[in-house]
Amino acid sequence: MRTFGEKLFGLAALAGAFFLLPTLSTPASNVTLAWSASPSPGVAGYSVYYGTQKATYSTELNPGLGLSVTISNLEPGVTYYFAVKCHNALGDESTYSNEIAYVVPLPPLTLQISVSRQRQVTLTGTGRPGASYLVLAKGNSTNWAVIGAVTAGSSGSFRFVDPAGATQGRCLYRLRITPAPLNPPSLQIRVSPQKQVTLTGTGQPSDMYLVLAKHGSAPWAAIGATVANSNGAFQFIDTAGTTQGICLYRLRLAPPSSDLPTLHISISPQKQVILTGVGQPGATYLVLARGSSNNWTVIGTVTAGSDGSIWFVDPAGAGSATEFYQLAPAG
Repeated sequence: MRTFGEKLFGLAALAGAFFLLPTLSTPASNVTLAWSASPSPGVAGYSVYYGTQKATYSTELNPGLGLSVTISNLEPGVTYYFAVKCHNALGDESTYSNEIAYVVPLPPLTLQISVSRQRQVTLTGTGRPGASYLVLAKGNSTNWAVIGAVTAGSSGSFRFVDPAGATQGRCLYRLRITPAPLNPPSLQIRVSPQKQVTLTGTGQPSDMYLVLAKHGSAPWAAIGATVANSNGAFQFIDTAGTTQGICLYRLRLAPPSSDLPTLHISISPQKQVILTGVGQPGATYLVLARGSSNNWTVIGTVTAGSDGSIWFVDPAGAGSATEFYQLAPAG
């Protein structure tokens, strides 16, 4: 479709533009989205776009000229992103409205305890469908201890029988959700006829991984970093190639950028690129640099002072092809 320049009034411009209907009959997995009418003449309808990745929409709904829509069967615990466009009779679309995000709440966790005449203790309740929970028990003077695990069925219901029963006197019970393990990144190594070493693999989308290398008996050292794309795929080229003999590689997940110091970049009259910022006092950071490619290269290290201050000069100066800088923990 063609796009014309009028931007639809943002969702946030309408009070209560995005909300859950406050009625008992509305499931938590449903959400109602509303927007203000576009002032553009000739609007023939609106389209609502949403998906589970920021600015990437996998589903489109067409409510016509209506100014609200209810979306059902959203997955609990998942973040969804929404935006709206308007279009005319020719199919020309406006640009997207501002994007809003919504985290579908998890269903409440309930737990009921019953004791049979045979002193059998049965725990029943509801939780997130498919979620696994550790079952913990505590006697009068003992600490909490894990006595088993239970997984909620497709309807969210679960049932657990305490193998010890009620023979140990008064007992308290509680549940703790078992986090789902993240799949570790895969890594493949390829050497070209020109002795260029290329690392490829898949990890968690948008995660940054530090690339560590080890030659012979030397310790592991970070040589760069790579970021997985929206599909989880990544690629990294070791610029040193195989010139240093046999080499081992591994990956280490870098912390989110929000947990790292913010860098400020300045260029001196002598064309020095100076990085300053504030981090954890005494912490040592790798300084990463990147040009137009997706490869981050380690260009040095910096240790924050007693007040957390960071100061680093790029040895390549302002004449290099470096466009971006970032820090990562050295440890």
